Amino acid sequence: MKNTLIHQFTSTFVAVLVLAVTGCNQRSVPPTNTEANTVKKVSLRLPWLFNVEAAGIFVAKEKGYYRDAGLDLTVNAGGIGLDPVQLVNGGSDDIGICDGAAVIIGRSKGLPVRAVAAEYQKSPLCYVTLKKSGISTVKDFKGKRIGTQPFQLYLLQTMLAANGMTLNDVQNVPVQFDIRPLIEGQVDAFASFVSDEPIQLALKNIESQTVMAAENGYPFYANVIFSTDKTIKEHPEIIRAFIAATFKGWKDVVADPDAAAKLVVEKYNKELTYEQQKRSVKVISDLLTANLGQNAMGHMTIDRWKQSIETLTKYEQISSPVKAEDLVSMEFQNAVSAK
Repeated sequence: MKNTLIHQFTSTFVAVLVLAVTGCNQRSVPPTNTEANTVKKVSLRLPWLFNVEAAGIFVAKEKGYYRDAGLDLTVNAGGIGLDPVQLVNGGSDDIGICDGAAVIIGRSKGLPVRAVAAEYQKSPLCYVTLKKSGISTVKDFKGKRIGTQPFQLYLLQTMLAANGMTLNDVQNVPVQFDIRPLIEGQVDAFASFVSDEPIQLALKNIESQTVMAAENGYPFYANVIFSTDKTIKEHPEIIRAFIAATFKGWKDVVADPDAAAKLVVEKYNKELTYEQQKRSVKVISDLLTANLGQNAMGHMTIDRWKQSIETLTKYEQISSPVKAEDLVSMEFQNAVSAK
């Protein structure tokens, strides 16, 4: 899993890390206003390694949508030790993508970061269980060994609370990113990404079930696009152009997910397998809209951000108050639907 989100640490990390660090040197947002037809260099930091979780961006780049919008986009991978919030705040990148919780936590620490759009309407976070265990709901967690990464404990707390339970009702087992504890029977449920670990298990012919966080009180947007207050104020045209091109790419992914998976594997990360990425991108396509229709893609509401802030406050993930209105810029929502 990734940064504030949970994800598997794969063997491809070292190779992609080199690419990511190298890419940081390519940043160059123009310091002053330029003519509309001038191409602007922009650096983007992803939350994790190159894979189909960023398929919309890769498709948009391949088809020239960013260039057509006046942007020369450099895409940098994330990973262990590469926090998009810190990198964007520090000036290594102009725009970042991360979990909604990470944006809130960053803002609470005084970092001037602000969300401008949400790629995923539904969080991919879940708990995966082996089918033979019979565990298919949060209520089935009672008395069971639940594997959760320590920094993400509020995920479990939120899901339990939504079902009238607390940590006292389960055996909390700290885990890392390797799913072997579930396979080897050391835990009964494992905090995961629905687009990753369940697919890994399926490819090993291991039957599993998922208990989705979003269906159990977890309110956060995922893969949130954000930037700094300064960039948003001084270069709103860059933010607007980036959003419009990105969601044009995502709409193409939804229309032809197999082609998107093929592009990612053949051009952006040859360490991946086409079969896994093909299955993953189809899951991600559902997360983009959460069955609300394509018009929901990219959109946000202040009320949902308020719920997210309340969740982090309740479980002591933030100590300084954060106002949703200071955390989100709603002025770019029309760019999501731009043709």
